Parts: sequence; C-alpha cells; structure tokens
Amino acid sequence: KTENRSKEYENGSFIILVVGPVKSGKSTLVNLIAHAYVSPTHFLECTVRPSIISQRREGDDCRITVFTSEESAHHTEQTDAIIDSIRGIGTEAELAGITKTDYELTPDNIRDKVELRLNENLAAETLVTSITTPGGKLMKQGVFIIDMPGFDGEHANIDNPVYDAIAQRADLIIFVQSSNSAISKVSWQFLRMLSENNKDVPVCLIHNVFDSSWWRSEEARMSAVRKQKEI
Repeated sequence: KTENRSKEYENGSFIILVVGPVKSGKSTLVNLIAHAYVSPTHFLECTVRPSIISQRREGDDCRITVFTSEESAHHTEQTDAIIDSIRGIGTEAELAGITKTDYELTPDNIRDKVELRLNENLAAETLVTSITTPGGKLMKQGVFIIDMPGFDGEHANIDNPVYDAIAQRADLIIFVQSSNSAISKVSWQFLRMLSENNKDVPVCLIHNVFDSSWWRSEEARMSAVRKQKEI
C-alpha cells in the first residue's frame, strides 16, 4: 500500500471527487467534464454508488466496468486496490476477491448498470463502477472524476467505509450546491468528515442553478436570504 501511494506522485494521476446534495446538478457537471453521458440525470435520485470516470487508454474501447465483492469485511482495502488498478499503479493480484464485469458504454447500459430504478434494490456487493470515455478538453489522461451519490439521499451512506476510503484518495473536492436551498446539516456533516479525513485536500464550491432563484417572488427570495444568514 505504501509503495502504491508513492507511485501516485510518479505517474501524475489526479483524482477529483464531485459531491453535493441530491439534485444539486452533480451528474450534469460530471457529464460536461467527461464530454459524454456517463452519469444518469433524472428528477429522481439517480447516482447511488461511486463511479470513477476517466479517459480511455489509447487503443481501448469505451466501457463500463462494475466491480463487485461479497467480502464485506474487506471493502475498504478492496476499494483502495480498485482505485490503484484504475490509475495503473496496482496489480491484478491485489484485486483478489473482486469480480470485474465489462459492458459497452451506451446510454442503455448507463441506465441499466449505473442508475437504480425504483423497483430495484441496491446491490450491497457492488463497490464502485469505472467508466472510460473518449475524454476532451477537461478530461485528459491521468484525470479521474469520482461521481458520488448525493449525501442527503436514500443511498448516501456517508458512514460507509468505502466512501471514507475514496475521500482519502482525493486530490481535489468539488462541492456542488444548488441555489434552491441552503447548505444542510447533512452537507455540513459530510464536509466535516472530509476535513477530518483529508485535511490538505482543497474544496471548491460550485454554486449551481443560479437563475432558478428568480422563479420566486422578491419577498420569498429575501426571506430565504435572511434565513440562510441566520443559519
């Protein structure tokens, strides 16, 4: 593990963690950065497990890889091993006990393999999903975007050790917040957890959906501002 950490600085890879409340616009931002449809967008909660998005290696096809494991006691170590493998600094031997299943990158497979529909149960053995894309100006080789579930949603699981392990690997955290709501207590709890586990990582706030506040009357907007100042 120590050897793999030292390799992180040698290979120049960079992990960006995208977090925020449900329906704050995280998935839309991730799709923009990835220059591809990799994160489901819907009026219901869509992102229910971490997805690691990166540019495909030369000669490879774009694909979705689902990593599963039934060894719940080792999920933290296995998540570390998966991240190392995706970054190209791990070995296949370190993925012992983990099953990899590849699918073609298509909108249908994004819906079927990444999005959780209302009549389905979240598979506990699924750790993370890896998605490779052609990339673009904002996503080049060595840049890895991790799209996280909304931490105030049904499947947030902010106490999940897998999420803790992922937070410790981040080089930059993008916090997406909608102008429709104030930062909640759950959001504050998550930010404190990030600060305690990875004190040196910078956090960038992206305030989203600015124009939606103008759907409200002047009185309603000023009332919301006063309440947020009080909090």
